[in-house]
Amino acid sequence: MGKILILALLGLGFFVPSPYISKVTQVPIEDKLLRLYQRNGVIFPEIVILQNRLETGNFKSKISLENLNQFGMKHNKHGFSTGKVNGHACYPSIEASVQDYKRWQDQMIKTHHKSFPNHKIMTKEDYFWFLDHLYVTKGDTARYAEDLGYTRKLNKLLSQNDHAQ
Repeated sequence: MGKILILALLGLGFFVPSPYISKVTQVPIEDKLLRLYQRNGVIFPEIVILQNRLETGNFKSKISLENLNQFGMKHNKHGFSTGKVNGHACYPSIEASVQDYKRWQDQMIKTHHKSFPNHKIMTKEDYFWFLDHLYVTKGDTARYAEDLGYTRKLNKLLSQNDHAQ
């Protein structure tokens, strides 16, 4: 019929003329996101993708889909988000969301190294420890997530991924 089938996966889609396809094979969103993380220098991308999956409900949350916000980030002055919608940063692209996360990651690691000069983030275990021991407000200890079992859940997902491969 000449219609165009629009296949979009969180803004990372493509256009395919529908009469010419019988079955579409898509690159999984996680593979696309991992490439974005690597291209933008995100450290421990294999953990960050699990954070992304956990925080977006497997990439289906309203904030993820409508705001292209992959990490529940709040609007800030870093210049990557265009404003806020539903209390969270709204991005022009998923890559902008990843760039904002990378900037946050760099800032928090720098702060971490000042607070814990003898604790370098070299391994996955170090990164989990880092997430559990962030200092983000006036010297008070604050976790990365409100969920006290957050890193336990990430470890479980990581273990499941390692066994699946």
